[in-house]
Amino acid sequence: MMAIDRGCLYRMENGITNPYPEEVLLMADCYHAPELKSNYCREMCPLGKDFPKVDNQDLDRITVRAQASFRRITEAKELLLDITEDGVISEDEKDDLNAILKTLDEVNEITQSLKLWVEKNMK
Repeated sequence: MMAIDRGCLYRMENGITNPYPEEVLLMADCYHAPELKSNYCREMCPLGKDFPKVDNQDLDRITVRAQASFRRITEAKELLLDITEDGVISEDEKDDLNAILKTLDEVNEITQSLKLWVEKNMK
């Protein structure tokens, strides 16, 4: 198993240097902290800057958020069908389309939170 030098760890923890992806994987495994991976991708990698913020929440909180989100998904589905049925997105439909995208982003965030919870608690 690969190890991280104490001095290197000190520099990472104090913001002097940024960790390499391999080091993040190692720390996430060693500390049983899978959230380190998503935080690294979102904060350090330009490719992951649009990843959702994944909160380390309890399962009951994730479930309540998911249920509320499922209700909004049903509404968004109907609205999306109304917007796209004519094959044209008019100016007055763009705000509604952005609201649908926001709902989908929320679902993605909840999905990632649930995946994090499972990885942290079920393995």
